[in-house]
Amino acid sequence: MGFFDILSTAPVQIGQVSGHQLLFRVWVMKYAIGKRGWKIIGNLPLTDAMKEEPWFFKRDTISGKLTRYRYPEEIPSTAEECRSLECAAVWEPSHIESRLVDHFAGRPNKWVDSLSLK
Repeated sequence: MGFFDILSTAPVQIGQVSGHQLLFRVWVMKYAIGKRGWKIIGNLPLTDAMKEEPWFFKRDTISGKLTRYRYPEEIPSTAEECRSLECAAVWEPSHIESRLVDHFAGRPNKWVDSLSLK
């Protein structure tokens, strides 16, 4: 799922989203959208860039070895190659909301920090 750099106090129309920068793309819990989750405001065709699977990094919990991952590829990697990537994790909706609030407030986010390469 992709999240855009748009903040508004009024309801946003789907057409307003496409002109804004993509902040990040991550996996999100399925229940985040729909009846009990975030409201669907519409849909737009994906750009070619958005159709491409993003790369994530994974760290083996035992060996500490790093890989870059995008389905179905997994490539051994260095910390430098992984530093700009999102961690391969499925995010809770509340953590995404916290991340967006912190982004617009101009401060670091504890969930991003907890998943980052240190």
